[in-house]
Amino acid sequence: MARLEGTADLPLHSGNAPPWLFRRMRALGGALLDLLIKDAGQNGAIERISDPFWFQALSCLLGFDWHSSGTTTVTLAALKAGARDRDLPVHIYGGKGRAATSVPEQLEREESTAIRDDAERLRRISRTAARVDTLALQDGYDLYHHTLIVSERGAWAVVQQGLNAERRYARRYHWSFRSEGDMVAEPHTAIIGLKAENVMDLTSHISEECRKAMVEAVNSRKAGVLEHAVMSRSAAQSTLDDFSLQGVKALKLEWGTNWRILRDNIERIAASCPANFEELISVQGVGKKTILALAMASSLVYGTECSWRDPVKYSFAVGGKDGIPYPVDTSRMERMTEIIDAALRETGRSREFRRETLGRLSEFFEKGSMGKALPLH
Repeated sequence: MARLEGTADLPLHSGNAPPWLFRRMRALGGALLDLLIKDAGQNGAIERISDPFWFQALSCLLGFDWHSSGTTTVTLAALKAGARDRDLPVHIYGGKGRAATSVPEQLEREESTAIRDDAERLRRISRTAARVDTLALQDGYDLYHHTLIVSERGAWAVVQQGLNAERRYARRYHWSFRSEGDMVAEPHTAIIGLKAENVMDLTSHISEECRKAMVEAVNSRKAGVLEHAVMSRSAAQSTLDDFSLQGVKALKLEWGTNWRILRDNIERIAASCPANFEELISVQGVGKKTILALAMASSLVYGTECSWRDPVKYSFAVGGKDGIPYPVDTSRMERMTEIIDAALRETGRSREFRRETLGRLSEFFEKGSMGKALPLH
């Protein structure tokens, strides 16, 4: 999958969306998702959500901040609630904090037969996406939000977000069902955030041979060289702590690394006999330092290249929560919901008729109606 590039600042903002806004975001988000499903189909709706630039515009359309961490968390919460209100065939699981790890339990409680029958595959997708953005892509951001969006026809998207407490910024990761064939090789539709230095990206095509070497190393027990390569303190020897890859400065292992745990983790991986990189990073208990050390050792032993380049790669309609570019016009927001619902009621009409009805939204804004009555027919 081609990786889209670009940047968007997502500063960490605390607090919650005000109830008066979230109530309307929920109604409008549900109406928009309902319309999108009818117009583009279930899979088409999933693909839109997996597009970070479309998603960013949606957040602005719903009246939220264009550049805050809440763009992700609040917009998805509104879509999740709106989809549930309308009993739509697109289901949203997970969320922020503790809810981020509750996807398996939510899938078990799902009433949709199509989703329950596919629960094992969906659990694997959710788990792998989280592991990749935690272990294979080490960019300094810790995941705290994870959402799985699924259609009853089998399509899915993952949107998750990490935070860097020191920089006070967030980074958003978008996945599409198009990447299911290989979820460790450049699987993202795009990543939104600020670029950083010295990011270990094992998902890059540059790192392909390194991924293979890591699997070979643990299966052949050659990863035992890690202990000697990293822990050697002889003045005549180099160590992984100061090793550079192809002239590119590499991340350093922290001095506080617990070598016993590191060796135990490598033994645990070897005992599981992973057939590929996805299985390697899926081993329970294996963390960032183990994967980092394996990548560095594999590069040293096998001479494979690992990418250290950061892969990280907007539109208001009703205003923004903080008054930027202007305060939210609630009457306009409610009128938009009415117009969309009017288009949805015309289920017996053609797609062109629905689009003509929706075209009234453009007329609504061009005339600066600001909540004035607009005929629906």
